Amino acid sequence: ALAQDRCADPELSEAQKIAAAAELRLAIQNFQKAIELSDRSPADIAATYQSLAQVQYLLRNCPGYDLVEVLKATVNSYSTAIELKPDEARYWHVRGRTEYAIWLNLPAGTGPSARIWLFDALDDTNMALALKPDDLGDYQPNRWWELIYPRAVDGSLAQGDGRFANGEYDVALGYYELVANRAPEAVRAPFKAGLASVALGDLAQAELWYLEGLKRAQAANDGAAVLLAEADLIQFADLTGINVAPLLTLLQSLNNLEVDRADIPDAATAFALAQSALLDGRWQQAAPLGNLGLELAGAARGMVAGRTTGATLDTDPLSH
Repeated sequence: ALAQDRCADPELSEAQKIAAAAELRLAIQNFQKAIELSDRSPADIAATYQSLAQVQYLLRNCPGYDLVEVLKATVNSYSTAIELKPDEARYWHVRGRTEYAIWLNLPAGTGPSARIWLFDALDDTNMALALKPDDLGDYQPNRWWELIYPRAVDGSLAQGDGRFANGEYDVALGYYELVANRAPEAVRAPFKAGLASVALGDLAQAELWYLEGLKRAQAANDGAAVLLAEADLIQFADLTGINVAPLLTLLQSLNNLEVDRADIPDAATAFALAQSALLDGRWQQAAPLGNLGLELAGAARGMVAGRTTGATLDTDPLSH
């Protein structure tokens, strides 16, 4: 009976769900007593914490219980199980899934702090994969990684971009820094954090973030990320009048990286990259980028828009 998610059954009455919750509370007390018994191995106690967590989870839809608080209690029990038996992949996997559920159910407008749960879920899923890489039955870390990663990394950057566009630079910085700190493979995150720091007037911190971005770009040979950072910085300086010359010089110090066409999603990005290359005197790099912009504009049936966006490039030596 304990394995049944009775409080989630729409056919049960309120009184029946309250009774089900009482049974679950009694089971929780019994598991807590079992944990205190002596002469038990760490693996055995860990298994009891897993059972405790499974029963706690069933309370999430019961009357009088807060969903997020129940999920947090479930995470705490799995955390203790992990401390006792850290090589059990399933504990990491289920804790990650529960952390993801917490993020899903936090109130709207919670801000960057809500996404800490997403990155915790991602870390736990990565650990599960390291311990046991193959999906089997209800153990599906690969499927969950594919669900969690884009929401944690790409989704958080997108949230930051939206806030930055609205002039909420401090909130945008929170999103960018979260990704930069929790996803070291995300090349563009520190560049975005650098730009937000510029917008907030903290040029010293911006320099540190740009240096981190250059380090990651060099390791990944990602020239597009550097050029995009230059383009964003130039555009923001044009709008605000902030002197960003030292930061531009810093970004232009790494000009020998490859630009992968696959990293350029649209014509506007290609033209922006071409302009950045031109400003840095990289004619041979600017030419194919400008041509790619025209190709992408044509593919999107936007040749008129493409010619308009690329008009500033007409007088520059794109064919060098």
